[in-house]
Amino acid sequence: MTVRSTTIVVMIGCPSDIEEEKKCFHKVIRDWNSANSQDRNIILLAKDWKVDAVPELKSNTEPQAIVNDQLLKDADILVAVFWRRLGQKTKSAPSGTAEEIMRHVDAGKPTLVYFLDEPQATTGIDQEQFQQLKQFKENYVRTRGIHGTFKTPAEFRNTLSHDLASTVNKYVREHPEEFLIEPRQSIVQGVADRSLTEPDSVSSTPPIIAGPLPGMKFAQIPAGTFWMGSAENDNEKPTHPVKVDAFKMQTTPVTVGQFRKFVEETFYRTHAEVFGSHVLIRDDLTYAIYGSGADALMHERDANWLSPYLEQTDKHPVVCIDWEDTQAFIAWLNQCDPGKGYRLPTEAEWEYACRAGTMTNYYTGNSEDDLKRVGWYEDNSREATHPVGELEPNAWGLYDMHGNVWEWCDDDWHDNYLNAPKDGSPWIDEPERSDRRVLRGGGWTSDAYKCRSSHRTDCPYGGLYSFMGFRVVCR
Repeated sequence: MTVRSTTIVVMIGCPSDIEEEKKCFHKVIRDWNSANSQDRNIILLAKDWKVDAVPELKSNTEPQAIVNDQLLKDADILVAVFWRRLGQKTKSAPSGTAEEIMRHVDAGKPTLVYFLDEPQATTGIDQEQFQQLKQFKENYVRTRGIHGTFKTPAEFRNTLSHDLASTVNKYVREHPEEFLIEPRQSIVQGVADRSLTEPDSVSSTPPIIAGPLPGMKFAQIPAGTFWMGSAENDNEKPTHPVKVDAFKMQTTPVTVGQFRKFVEETFYRTHAEVFGSHVLIRDDLTYAIYGSGADALMHERDANWLSPYLEQTDKHPVVCIDWEDTQAFIAWLNQCDPGKGYRLPTEAEWEYACRAGTMTNYYTGNSEDDLKRVGWYEDNSREATHPVGELEPNAWGLYDMHGNVWEWCDDDWHDNYLNAPKDGSPWIDEPERSDRRVLRGGGWTSDAYKCRSSHRTDCPYGGLYSFMGFRVVCR
């Protein structure tokens, strides 16, 4: 058996037209390699280009080597990039490019294809080749970037970083016999997928551990590294690798029954019981004021966790709870069950646990049909919360991570991820905390977009709403 530690990634495209994208490609690899604590290699080859010698990488390829048919055949992963002004600087498109890509696809090898804008035929381009590329673009379902131009090289780099990391990690997991890795290790210890969790942990549900309250259960979340964020919103950028230590997360949001136990033993009064809460009102009066079908978020003095203007049982997620109420509950929980270190999850822990080894919008896929299998949101909630744990869990045994109720995190709010921690710790402003906190997951009033794994929003720590709850984590 030939064991190797090199994944060959071949990049092809128009020779001179994608210099910026080419630089991005190399930067992705350099960033990847710098985060890698093990000696892994990636050889970059570019069709019709001289191979660039990347200082951080070791290469057995001659610097002047040109990608030929044999090298393309030997490629583990193919990255094809077609520039937005295809043909304007070159006399012809690369010969046979579409056929080479399709041969790679037909061989079952990972292939990433990027059309950075709609191709436009220009003078001097081989029309037959152009039409072939255009047809390929229309037919290739995994093509990225076809719905709009990448606005900046950095945006392209972020997308490529996600896709390449995920693809390489998946390829190595599927071919462990070829690589110098143990079956339970990922290709790199640092960056290799939007969630670099151990394969066995992703494919099988970790142990479920009983908690201190009736119905309270915890899933063991394994340590790992993942790509946090996305290119969808400015506040989800930049994507960045985060290493997360192992922890335990409650399998569902805290329920009405569990919170009731806390109140009965401590005589605690929530802030909503004192000040009231915001609830969603849909009745004849609000329709008359705001229009038929309109949502009216109203502050009601008698709205609280006991009476949230929703029909709830002890199995529903508790709502109308602000961030400070969560801290009171957690302090009591730590007194009841000392030594476990109960707390809110950090934002990084929340996204890492939600993804459970996936890189899609939801842990079941990218479509709304995928969301409906796992989350209660505006299209299927029937304007109410639902008992926890009714829909499908993720690979780590967590329920209701998408929809039902927004969930408080421990972090202060920041408008983006610039300078965010990379160790899974809470991002807290010092010396004085911000008055806004992070919320994740979406709720029963949210649209599908807001229920994505990477979506994030904020609220004052005293915010009280009938679609916000929480869950806890511990050691």
